[in-house]
Amino acid sequence: MKRLSPQADTDIHLLLTATVFVVFMGYGSLLPVLAPFIEHLADNGRRSVSWHAGMLMGAYTLALSAFAPICGRLSDRVGQRPILLVGLAGYVVTLLLFGLSLTLWQAYAMRIASGLFAAAVLPVTMAFAGASRPAALRARRFAWLSAASGLGLLAGPALSGITTRTGAGSGGADQWHVALASPFAVAAILGAAAWIALFLRLPRVPMARMPAAPDAARVQSTLFFLVLLLMFGLGSFEVAIGLRAQRFLGLPPAAISVMFMECSLVMIVAQIAVFWSPSSLLYGPLLTTSGLVAMAVGMALLPYSDSYLAQAGLIGVIAAAAGILIPVLSYRISRDAGDNQGRALGKSVAAGNLGQAAGSLAAGVLFDLRPELPFWLGAGLLVSAALAAARLAASGVALRANEKGRG
Repeated sequence: MKRLSPQADTDIHLLLTATVFVVFMGYGSLLPVLAPFIEHLADNGRRSVSWHAGMLMGAYTLALSAFAPICGRLSDRVGQRPILLVGLAGYVVTLLLFGLSLTLWQAYAMRIASGLFAAAVLPVTMAFAGASRPAALRARRFAWLSAASGLGLLAGPALSGITTRTGAGSGGADQWHVALASPFAVAAILGAAAWIALFLRLPRVPMARMPAAPDAARVQSTLFFLVLLLMFGLGSFEVAIGLRAQRFLGLPPAAISVMFMECSLVMIVAQIAVFWSPSSLLYGPLLTTSGLVAMAVGMALLPYSDSYLAQAGLIGVIAAAAGILIPVLSYRISRDAGDNQGRALGKSVAAGNLGQAAGSLAAGVLFDLRPELPFWLGAGLLVSAALAAARLAASGVALRANEKGRG
């Protein structure tokens, strides 16, 4: 197989990083405007708003979870280029149409379609990074993909905060609708630019072949389980914290945007820091278990934070732990996968988004029953994940990749 030049290889991974940024920017744009977006389309009271908040977020992640394994397997069979280009094109169109939705049912349809097409983007970009050699380069590229997702989650709420602040002063329903749709339009335009660049530069040749780790079958199911529980806690956190900030702290969308921006920024710093640390630290049981415990403690204490400052501190703890754990688990799955990068990472994305969808749905429903319930449930499941990670380490299978002879 003809290999790309180092410069061409670097350029392609920069484009893939930009693609991940666009996908998460579209996702993050909805977080701070979720409640007012629903209220604008259907004014059915607070219970309806919280219920639809969980459902809208869950619909996207559930669709992504259902189709990521399928798209991952297809990319292994027919190549990464066609799957990625079709997925990004579909995501751009459905993201734009979501912002222009006139009814809640239109919004649901476009949200589900966006999740379907995102399922064709995320596993393939991760598979490209997973095929990089040597191991140090592979680790850095996973770090940048993770940082790009965090930057997208940072830029999305920032855009939403600016546009809603402008639209709130207009006084007109049409102007408010335009303000709500603007961040999705910006993300769609950036996505179209990324699609053109990928169409021109993305190679048609398959990725380099790699051997699978000898212990992959033994640990893969446990790693998927850890990803599932981790993302359940994160999905529950994202929906519940936005609803709590609006209802109990009285924060406007712009202030909620700042809160989510802080979360993304902390995640980015944590992701980059851990991947520039010695590789022996990346998969140690102490790092994985302590990160899950830190998230659980933060989730359990959040319902009792009565000030913006206290809430911001706990959000920082949760974000730092999640920022470390998400790429560490994904990278380990990729390194064990060998030639089945798309299939393994598709399953990882599916597990993560299934957990995130379940967490979002649960938070929307449980918040109306008792506002503390989403936080308590998320904390309990994260403790279960920490116990599973500790049991895996105790069984003699280390949570770090076997570096000998690989990359």
